[in-house]
Amino acid sequence: MTKEEKALTRYKLLSKIVLHESKAMWDTAQLFLISNTILATIIGALLTTNSGETAFKYRLILIGISLLGLCISILWGFSYNRTTRYYKFRMAQAREIEPEGFNIFNGIPKSVAEGNTHKIDGEKYSVRVLGWNFQSLKIVNIIIFLFIFFFIVAMISFILNP
Repeated sequence: MTKEEKALTRYKLLSKIVLHESKAMWDTAQLFLISNTILATIIGALLTTNSGETAFKYRLILIGISLLGLCISILWGFSYNRTTRYYKFRMAQAREIEPEGFNIFNGIPKSVAEGNTHKIDGEKYSVRVLGWNFQSLKIVNIIIFLFIFFFIVAMISFILNP
């Protein structure tokens, strides 16, 4: 096997790893999103079924569920950000060894992903929406923050309101 064939084989393997990391990152995010959504739904259901006065045992359950949701959200934040950094490392590694002219991880695709506009065959391409480059990686962090905020507010509310 020549040096070029080895490099191409390495590149192909690394491309598969990048795809695997991307899938793993989103699968994990979905797991945390589903678990937090279920906990938030339980909180909402307990509040509607126990309207009026909140019994002490329901308050304890609500505080416990809020605390569990808060812990899950914090773990999600750490896990997601670690996985994101690893994914970005793999993308950089793929760009570094990408054969010249492939332009899968380098060149125009990288520039478009960063929010720039490019014209190909007379047509403009951009990933910006309403002038913003809404990157999925950042949006998930916003969702994590919102869940953390929700569970903190819920927990404080259940502790302070008898």
